[in-house]
Amino acid sequence: MQDRVASENTLGDHGIRHLVQHNIRMSERMFDEVSRNGQEVKAIDRLMAHQIMIDHDLGYAMDPVREKVNQGELGADRGHNVLAAKFIRERMASPEDTMNQVFTTEQLQTMHQGILEHDSSRVNFTMDNSAHARRENLLSAIHVADN
Repeated sequence: MQDRVASENTLGDHGIRHLVQHNIRMSERMFDEVSRNGQEVKAIDRLMAHQIMIDHDLGYAMDPVREKVNQGELGADRGHNVLAAKFIRERMASPEDTMNQVFTTEQLQTMHQGILEHDSSRVNFTMDNSAHARRENLLSAIHVADN
């Protein structure tokens, strides 16, 4: 659906190519680089980045953003991250949702933040192999990949 919706308006590519051929590929490159520099990157970090990238622009496909952008109100796209973050927060609240079976509550909270702030320019790669560093590196990889 997101690929179809992306072709409805003039905001640029926010479909499959944007997600896979750019954002996921770039986040993987960021992880490869911090790993080459001695920072631990776990498979779950990469999986979380993939899921963040898959969900981060879903707000473009949701009303009211979709409707207003398609009517030519280009400034209406500003809320897309909030709508996408709300979507994952709602999924987190449902114990039966598969996201809760794959990810811990803490991981889901990090993913929620990654989606909400995906268009941030804040980059803080950290090389100390702590859980905090892995979280900062994940969020930084998202920020670099999407900007």
